[in-house]
Amino acid sequence: MLMAVGRDELVVTAGVTTVVVMVVAAVNPHDAWQQPFLRGVDTAIGIALGVGASWIALLVATLCASRSA
Repeated sequence: MLMAVGRDELVVTAGVTTVVVMVVAAVNPHDAWQQPFLRGVDTAIGIALGVGASWIALLVATLCASRSA
């Protein structure tokens, strides 16, 4: 699916994520249904932190540029 939309560089990441979820589910099969959900929550938190850090960096760069002008 990723190759069909032209995102070939993400195929490996999707594969690794799938393998991690399957291995974790195999190691602890009791609550295997929770693993994809928890992985999604981890991803959402990572995205939120990345966006927040980018926003703060942009704000700091803008403030530094305005002070030097």
